[in-house]
Amino acid sequence: MKKSIEKILAYPHHAYCLVTNDPESIYNDLHQAISASYGISAKGDPDFLKYEKGTFGIDDAHFIKKWGSVKPIRSNKICVIVTHSMTIESQNALLKNFESAPKNNIFILLTSSHESLLPTILSRFSTSFLKTKVKESLSIKDFLSSTVAGRQKMLNKIIDDKDKVSSRKFLDSLEAQLIEYNKKSPEKILFFLRNLAIIKKMNNDQRGSIKIILEHVIHFAPIIDLK
Repeated sequence: MKKSIEKILAYPHHAYCLVTNDPESIYNDLHQAISASYGISAKGDPDFLKYEKGTFGIDDAHFIKKWGSVKPIRSNKICVIVTHSMTIESQNALLKNFESAPKNNIFILLTSSHESLLPTILSRFSTSFLKTKVKESLSIKDFLSSTVAGRQKMLNKIIDDKDKVSSRKFLDSLEAQLIEYNKKSPEKILFFLRNLAIIKKMNNDQRGSIKIILEHVIHFAPIIDLK
């Protein structure tokens, strides 16, 4: 993965968007690639910023703009934003930064969902898609074959914690499993798969209720014995 990222960074640009289903899992490779390409260290280097937020909001955008306005100590400043979604307000606030970054500033957006990005923002990035294997926090096969009560028990912690990151990973894994099963019995789950695409967009929205989203999945996902 490190070599793939180095190839991406080899093409000079002021803003990169790296899309992967599990951003946290490739960050170390990204850091090593940055060090190799720019000679910048992540630890204690004032020219480097890692900014990690589940949902990136307007206050986060203001912080990034302020950080970027300070001149680099050496040749380049690099900001890595690790997030699963960005609010519309934050994207609009950073539009000029991503369009024409302050001199010697480089922005790298590491995200799981480019669908939530405005076309005006996405057009400013050099975008690459990196595949990683999502580690399941619960068994999707067990979920699909379980009763409503059993499914509720499996997802209670995510719902109670309002954990959008875990919710996103669960929905990604559920979609992958259903797509695989859909090849064998499309009539059983095609309708739900179409709804799942909408459900995932709602989950990426800061205003989306995890409780409502996951309880819909609990009740309406098809019951399939995949054991």
